[in-house]
Amino acid sequence: MGILEKLKSILRFGEPFDPGRLTLKGPLPKEGDVFIALPSTPARITLWLPAIKGILSHFTGEKWIWGPNRYYPFLRLLMKEVEYIEDLSTWKPEVHPRFIVDLNPPPSPLRGNISLFKTDYRFALDQELYPYANIIFKLDDEKDEVAKIQGFLDFLGIKPMKEPIVIREETRTKTWDYLMYRGHSAGNVLVFIEFEKEKSLPIHDTLSEILKGKVTFMGPEDQVWGKASTDGNFVESLLGTLSLSDLYITDRAFFTGLALYFRIPTLLVDSDLKLPDSHRWEKIDSKTDRDTLKEVLLKLLKG
Repeated sequence: MGILEKLKSILRFGEPFDPGRLTLKGPLPKEGDVFIALPSTPARITLWLPAIKGILSHFTGEKWIWGPNRYYPFLRLLMKEVEYIEDLSTWKPEVHPRFIVDLNPPPSPLRGNISLFKTDYRFALDQELYPYANIIFKLDDEKDEVAKIQGFLDFLGIKPMKEPIVIREETRTKTWDYLMYRGHSAGNVLVFIEFEKEKSLPIHDTLSEILKGKVTFMGPEDQVWGKASTDGNFVESLLGTLSLSDLYITDRAFFTGLALYFRIPTLLVDSDLKLPDSHRWEKIDSKTDRDTLKEVLLKLLKG
């Protein structure tokens, strides 16, 4: 019995649902439009970017993405051949996509949009969406973020697409000039800080003490997310700043996966994320005392 026939049998006769019983035998069809719901955790958008690109590239039809639209200016630079949905409630495609892929671990924001799930292939990571989503995959929470989404791709029979992130030399030069204008110098350590929620840790003071003042702090400003840039110059400059950084400090914010890509040592604060062992990273919480914070920062800076 094929996968669709099996799923229809489960729905028709009310058989108990067990994700472990379902396997895709053979490759997933390529023909058809695809809708992807991005993870609502900002870090996962970039940590899972090769997986998202792999899913998009697998299908031959129209491609739609819906997620936190404050990150669309950056995603448009990284994924160009995609239509970005600003408001899901007003999105009315002429032909409903054949494939729905919800990349949100529970609780998915699509729990409130079950009318979206009305096609043959409806993938989700949140079991509460069954039977509206008819193929549920449970992520392995013991694995790091890259490995856990790789398990989903293996299930689909899709390979991740690891495209290079190209920052033009002109942009790198302008970015460096701007950093120099902000007081940076070749002798300083460049630290990129990005928090979803404000922290009380004395990170700035501790790093200034360790580095004897030879440190420059940078990070995305609030107005970055509202910048309506269509040519990508502004967001590319911010990516250029990250690529030049010596240390990235975050909780679970958007640039986490890009710091991984650029091999920037990473400090996670109050985060439930787990990064690959191949990456240099540490984890602390907001209650960490100053001596421990200093020890962890020194470890990351010295490598």
